[in-house]
Amino acid sequence: MNSPLADIRTALARRGTFTSEGDHLRVSGLEQCARRISLLRHHAPSNPTNWQSAYNMEQGNWAEAGMLPLLEYAGWTVEDAQRELQWPKDVPREDAILIGHIDGIIDSPTAPKRRLWENKFLGAFGYKKIVESGLQWGNPAYYTQAQLYMYMLREDGEDIDEACFHMAVKDAAGIFGNRGKTADDEDFLDPMYEEIVPYDEAHVMQSLARAASLYPLLRAGEILEHERRPGDWDCSPRFCPVYDICQPELVFGPAPKGRRK
Repeated sequence: MNSPLADIRTALARRGTFTSEGDHLRVSGLEQCARRISLLRHHAPSNPTNWQSAYNMEQGNWAEAGMLPLLEYAGWTVEDAQRELQWPKDVPREDAILIGHIDGIIDSPTAPKRRLWENKFLGAFGYKKIVESGLQWGNPAYYTQAQLYMYMLREDGEDIDEACFHMAVKDAAGIFGNRGKTADDEDFLDPMYEEIVPYDEAHVMQSLARAASLYPLLRAGEILEHERRPGDWDCSPRFCPVYDICQPELVFGPAPKGRRK
């Protein structure tokens, strides 16, 4: 018997076996370990992302699509959804160092200015880190992504110097501490989060310098140095698709017990 669900799972599992395409860096992946980035240029994943993880990532696209009519209903507009940006902007796409797609530019008749809009849909652990520490420290990769997109928009002539970062939590079980409470209670954790992120020129320049230094090495086919070690949250077979090729435990030894960056 044909099964749509089984076919979906197979298709999503197949996606996890793909290698990176092109020499450019993805804006969303610039904060990843340089060794991981380089290994994925030359090797198929040794421990591919499973279908469930790919499904979880798809949920982010659904959450973004679901927010658009809500924003419109509330009087907001989102322009240029999934607009592609590149750096440098005046080179052919195949020679770009960085490429990415924004969620959009958000505006309303009562807003003081147009802003970059970024929307995320996270599990409870990642959600709480951002709520507790703010975007810059709670998720440096998302912070860098927002900053680079603002820079690229400004390079394109857009008057953008702030980002509106929206986030919702996926799993209600992750915030069961809210049970029996209301939004007026001091320890209530709102399942939706908004942060206005100002443009940070210094951070942008550091990020562009990193991209410019990695790019020629990647084009030359080099395998880059480790920037993570076992025990960092993204240096494990579960979270790194090339962990088995990289074998960081042979360089650093096994992860210390209880270590999680």
